[in-house]
Amino acid sequence: MKVLLCCEKKKRSKDPFQIYYVDPNCDFDCEFGRISKDQFENCVVKTNMGIEMSCFESTFVDDFMRLKRGAQVILPKDIGAIITNAGINRDSVVVEGGSGSGWLACYLASICKKVISYDIKEDHQKTAINNAKRLGLKNLSFKLKSLGEISEKADVVIIDIPQPWDVMENISAKLKPGAVVVTYCPTIPQVMKSVEFSSNVNLFHFNTMEMIQRTWRVDGRAVRPIPDNIGHTAFLSFFRRI
Repeated sequence: MKVLLCCEKKKRSKDPFQIYYVDPNCDFDCEFGRISKDQFENCVVKTNMGIEMSCFESTFVDDFMRLKRGAQVILPKDIGAIITNAGINRDSVVVEGGSGSGWLACYLASICKKVISYDIKEDHQKTAINNAKRLGLKNLSFKLKSLGEISEKADVVIIDIPQPWDVMENISAKLKPGAVVVTYCPTIPQVMKSVEFSSNVNLFHFNTMEMIQRTWRVDGRAVRPIPDNIGHTAFLSFFRRI
């Protein structure tokens, strides 16, 4: 667990507040001065220069958004859609492949019963394992092997590999009727081939979507979209085992 320190910036900027993400076990130095670690149990702390800051515990999302990125990560805008459309909840057992930097696996592990992450690249999985340790997740495990070798009776399987159809048949054979399969595909040709192949392996395609995130700046009467919005990342396709 970390703490967040919040204070008003001296100069006008797009964001009038400065946020610091701080280890509560160490003294902290910034442009406003030094704060001793024995103050972090308080709601308001004061630097040696007399500047007051609000102090509060970080949430899971605060910690999550500061995880290390190695391989391309699945972003929160897509994670939310996966959770909702796949019906993932606290009783769910979820399998994913591949691990990437572990962002999806870590977020899912915070809300569901168990997550097992497959990947054939050890360097990618090493980053994911370290991120899971950083968040203290105990219900997340990793396997250095192909998703096609799945052995778990999962409620949901998420496929984030270039050729999802290569593992669909083996995955489908291991799933109970009603289980959900999700593919994360950057391009439409990948989606088309996955959907075409799915009907041959007892998977019913029921939805494909693209999530576009548009963030707005609200500053008095100056209200407008922020230029660096997150556009296309991938297409999410959802299937049920029949």
